Amino acid sequence: MDHAGRMQDFRVRMEREGLDAYWLPDRANVRYLCGFTGEDSALLVTAYRSVLLTDSRYAEQAEDEAHVDEVVSRTASMAGTVCALCKKLDVRNLGVTGANLSHATYLALAGKDDALDVRSLAPGIAEDMRLCKDAEEVEAVRAALKLSQRTFRRMLRRLKPGRSEKWLAARFEY
Repeated sequence: MDHAGRMQDFRVRMEREGLDAYWLPDRANVRYLCGFTGEDSALLVTAYRSVLLTDSRYAEQAEDEAHVDEVVSRTASMAGTVCALCKKLDVRNLGVTGANLSHATYLALAGKDDALDVRSLAPGIAEDMRLCKDAEEVEAVRAALKLSQRTFRRMLRRLKPGRSEKWLAARFEY
C-alpha cells in the first residue's frame, strides 16, 4: 500500500473542499490512509500534518505501523482531543464524514469552539477514494475471494444435520 500517495491525494481533495483539516474516526479509513490496524483510533489530517489519535493501549502498535507525522495518546474524549488539536494547529474549517459520527459527537465537536467551522461531507473524501481499487487492492480482493470459495467448499463437505451455527462459525473462523 502506498500510504504516502493516498495521503497526498486526500490532501488535494481536502483543499478542493476548502478545508484546513479532516477528522476520520472510522477505522477502515484510518487503516486505508495510514496503515494503523488497532482499535480506538482516529486520524486528523491537515495540509501539512497527519496525527493519529488513540489511547495508551495502542501507542506502541501505532508507533510501529502508522504512517503519520505524530501519534497522540488521548486521555480526554475523542471529540475533545480533536478540538484541542484543531486549536493547536490553527484549524478553522474541519471536515468530517457525517455518516461516521453520532449526532451527539458532531454537536459536541461543533459546540466546543466557536472559531471552528465543522462541515459534514457526504460522501466523505476517504470513502470516495476507497471506491476505486488499485492493482494491489484488486489482487488482494481476488486472493480473499479464492480463499473464501475454497473454505466454503470444504465446509460444505463437513455439514451434517444437528451441527449448530456456532459450530459452523467456529470452523469458518479457524
